[in-house]
Amino acid sequence: MKHLFFYFLLSLAIAPTLCAQDSTQVAEPNYIPVLTYWNLNDTFSYKVQKTDVKYAEDGTVKDSTGQEYFIQLVVVDSTDTTYVIRVHRTFNVDDLAMAMEKIKLSQSELVEMCRLMGADYLEYVISQNGEYLETKNAENLSKGLAFMLQKAFASLDTFSDQRSKNMQAFGAKFASSELAQTKMMEDFTLMHKFYGVQLAQDSIVEFDQEVQSPFAPDKPMIFHNQVKATLPEDWGGWFRIQNYITVDSISFKGFLNGFFSEMKLEESFPGSQSEMMKTYPSVEIYISYAIDPDWGKVESMYMEKTIYMDNKRARQQTTLIEGED
Repeated sequence: MKHLFFYFLLSLAIAPTLCAQDSTQVAEPNYIPVLTYWNLNDTFSYKVQKTDVKYAEDGTVKDSTGQEYFIQLVVVDSTDTTYVIRVHRTFNVDDLAMAMEKIKLSQSELVEMCRLMGADYLEYVISQNGEYLETKNAENLSKGLAFMLQKAFASLDTFSDQRSKNMQAFGAKFASSELAQTKMMEDFTLMHKFYGVQLAQDSIVEFDQEVQSPFAPDKPMIFHNQVKATLPEDWGGWFRIQNYITVDSISFKGFLNGFFSEMKLEESFPGSQSEMMKTYPSVEIYISYAIDPDWGKVESMYMEKTIYMDNKRARQQTTLIEGED
């Protein structure tokens, strides 16, 4: 129970901060501008590799999963100040079958979910400098996610009426268009995180961000960011941006308390809140970008998200996105 809610909450809470940008930094004379120029029909292809490893308390691997797929980003529309990027993604049949089995989704229900989403691709909007702004079909994403949650919560019929109502309310908030956009677009918002920003070369920029949760708006989480921009000699002219993000235990516990109160989870699972508060959860995230200075294009991106419980590594998720010729 403890780990179930922790992992779910953490994956939810971390994503919004990865979309945020700090563009208030003043450029120094020797700076690196993270800008690009976009044209209609520009196409960028990437290979994506993901791993998710869970650890037992003794540090051994308890469970490990991985997936690999390809994405293609195409500039399909523009205005005076924005561009629309369409995302095409390949699907691994085995991964899809495993996902369907996990939530007991039949083939006909999969077809219905795709119909609700309205398209086989995602579209998002960026500024003329490449900064991520919004997802165009967020409402459709929300409908598809709500459909999956309805299946996942089907077993709630065996719960008490109040418990079932609380959990259904929880699912409804998670399926909101804002959160559906956050979860399903994480890879792409990450790739645009530092566009439109000017960073001083070989310097360290540090700043804190407050990220509010729709579950507990009065309990924001504090994310500490440290950013480095360098031109490594062995990178063939590409420059590197490294972003270190940390969330300490005090900040995360405050968020959890607000979450439990807002969602009335103590009523559904008596004792779960006090059990959760016995632990000291914290998070470390490392993101490294390789960017072509001529195009301003992200050539590759690596993210490593590590979750700690009582100072012990509990889970580590990695994402590697590499440009394809």
